[in-house]
Amino acid sequence: SVITPHVTEKSGQVRRETGAAPLLLNARTKGMPLSKGDTAIIVEYDAHQGIYYVEKAEDSTQEVQT
Repeated sequence: SVITPHVTEKSGQVRRETGAAPLLLNARTKGMPLSKGDTAIIVEYDAHQGIYYVEKAEDSTQEVQT
């Protein structure tokens, strides 16, 4: 889920739950911004910049996926 006020093309973070401590991932969008609390799906990873590109999940049963 989105943990910063927004995820935009320039900034943002999402939380990925794990079996242990959650991961905080630097995230960006390529379209519509997401708001805090939105559920996100990872659609791309930029290894060079260490950034995950995300989109808003269609429903609450989808979670951040890697």
